[in-house]
Amino acid sequence: MTTNWQSLFDSWAKPPSDTEIDERDHTEKQVKNALQAWPALARRNFRVFVKGSYWRATNVRRGADVDLAVELLGVAPMDQAFVVTKEFKAKGLTDAELNLTDAPPEYSRARATCKDDCLDALVDAFGPTMVERHNKCITVSEKSTTLPADVVPCTTHRRYDSRSVSSDGIQITPDHGPSIINWPQQDRDNGIAKNARTSRRYKRVVRGLKALEDLMAESGSPETPSWLVECLVYNVPDEVFDSSSNHINALTTLLWLHENLASTSGRGDWLEVNELKYLFTVSQPWSTQEASDFVARAMRLLTS
Repeated sequence: MTTNWQSLFDSWAKPPSDTEIDERDHTEKQVKNALQAWPALARRNFRVFVKGSYWRATNVRRGADVDLAVELLGVAPMDQAFVVTKEFKAKGLTDAELNLTDAPPEYSRARATCKDDCLDALVDAFGPTMVERHNKCITVSEKSTTLPADVVPCTTHRRYDSRSVSSDGIQITPDHGPSIINWPQQDRDNGIAKNARTSRRYKRVVRGLKALEDLMAESGSPETPSWLVECLVYNVPDEVFDSSSNHINALTTLLWLHENLASTSGRGDWLEVNELKYLFTVSQPWSTQEASDFVARAMRLLTS
């Protein structure tokens, strides 16, 4: 039986349904209410917001948990504090030159206990059988009116590239292993801009190739991180997305990736969607070979 790839990609390319969006919003509200009601967190300055593929509108329908960041902004309700790194022209600058002062000692204690406080609040609100602690996040199981959620306690991270240029992201401190820096706002903004430049074809291809990866993984192929798939598509030039067919755009995207992943020239300059992190470095949890293997498997399946 011949697979109708055009029909499948048209289905996969669709954004989240209104029902999913309502459930996402309800999930966010439930988690936020639980955290705000917990005494230890009520004294802190924090915000809860959706991040990840739901935030970027690149999720496969019914194929992703809701990622909810719990960002510690400061010790007291009106305080602001953050972790700082200095890159490029900012490396030689002092804190005074960047108008930075030390955070109060309570900030370090609040950072250290944030995940424990979030866990206690969620267990109190949803019950111990619905909540589970993991290395990077706390999961809340799906209920009849909500989507499954990954709650990620984190702190504000500010990166200075010069005296006048800085970027705000979040820093996740796992139970084990080094800290992880994410840039959710930049991920979203850059994805929106590329989608506009490509007549909304970029996100359709991202959703389609994520769904294709799910299909291949269900058939026994090695799993490829969905974020890697999304970043690979982001590095494809805008002019490649030139067809009105979702299927054709997926094929031309894979062809471009196949040809350019095989070449070492320029590949080191590929970036994540946020354009603040290189896609292929020793610190990333994937390699160019893993990316090439995914592209090759996808092309074989679509052209067989």
